[in-house]
Amino acid sequence: MQPTAATYSESVKCDEQFALYCNNMLSAYSELLKILAAQSRIDTARKEVNRKKALEIATNMVNTLKEYPPAVTTNMDIKTDDPEP
Repeated sequence: MQPTAATYSESVKCDEQFALYCNNMLSAYSELLKILAAQSRIDTARKEVNRKKALEIATNMVNTLKEYPPAVTTNMDIKTDDPEP
C-alpha cells in the first residue's frame, strides 16, 4: 500500500515524536548512570538495589520491543469448525 500525502504527513509527525522521546530516554539514562555512580560512593548497598531496579526496567523495555506491537492474544475459548487434532 502506497502512503498518501496525509499518511506521509502523519508518519513524519510520528518520526519527530520518536526522535524527541529517544533523546529524552538517552538523556534520562545518562542521568540515571550518574546518580548510580554518585550513590555507589555513598551507599553501595542502596546503589545495588537501585541498579537492579533499573536493569529490570531496561530488560522489560527491551523485551517489549522485540515484537511491537505485540501479537493479539485472548483468554477466550473460541470454538471453530475445525476438528480437534
